[in-house]
Amino acid sequence: MAFERALDPAKPDEPPAGSELVGFGEISMVFRLDAYRDRVFKRVAGLSPNEAIAYRQVVSAYVSRLEYCGLRVAPVELIEVEREAGRHITYLSQPAKDARRLAHRAALTASDEELETLLRTVLGHVHSVIERGAGLDAQLSNWALDTPGRFDRLTYLDLTTPMLRFRGRERLDLSFVLRSLPLPLRVAMKLVRADRAMMDRYYDRRTAALDVVSNFVKEGMERRLPLAIRVVNVWLRRSGDRPITLAEVRSDYRSDARMWAFLQWIRRPDRWLRLRLGGTYDWGLAPRVDRRNS
Repeated sequence: MAFERALDPAKPDEPPAGSELVGFGEISMVFRLDAYRDRVFKRVAGLSPNEAIAYRQVVSAYVSRLEYCGLRVAPVELIEVEREAGRHITYLSQPAKDARRLAHRAALTASDEELETLLRTVLGHVHSVIERGAGLDAQLSNWALDTPGRFDRLTYLDLTTPMLRFRGRERLDLSFVLRSLPLPLRVAMKLVRADRAMMDRYYDRRTAALDVVSNFVKEGMERRLPLAIRVVNVWLRRSGDRPITLAEVRSDYRSDARMWAFLQWIRRPDRWLRLRLGGTYDWGLAPRVDRRNS
């Protein structure tokens, strides 16, 4: 793919001609290409050839698990692209969604009743997935409305981090993610099993729901927090889980925002050093993002 060879991962907001950056996640960058306007391409770097094969298998298994749990999942095609000889990048290609149907966009102008319906639908899916032993990153930006105005029928979009465990361990080896970090930090995170801690929240009802609500701040919906907390707490009490509080939501958001900012900051000098020493660095560096109240 000529696009990949022309892309500078350190400047994703200055992509090659005929493309645009439309999203940025923890392990992926999302692009649209003029040549394929009906598709989005989620770029995942750092996988070795054997890891890319395993990644494809885990994504497929995760889709099957989500569908078994009753979720509608956006179709996905995995494409391996050779950036240079021996250097490969994996892309997840999915149908592009009308921006107005993305759940976090639709929620901005939703009535209280519509937002409650959206949250209850998302939480119902969280319950179904976690009950069956998988994890789910259920923040609103990972969903699309099947039909404009229908907040009770959703399609799940985010498959870049498939959350399946076997005998308590992630089926997806997250070593490729840690490789984007400086070696001392990578070793430290391995020692304290930070990768496991980061994933645990998506396998627990309460912390998965807390993550959904704390992302309201990022999406510019802080004024809707009281409503979201009320809906989530009704849901949590049905299973005897401890309710969440506004202070906890704000603390969770600040913690996540600061961690994200630190990891992006520390990657920049590490990338410079690796390239200076004649190495390579294929991971994306996020453009400056306005993280409210971070």
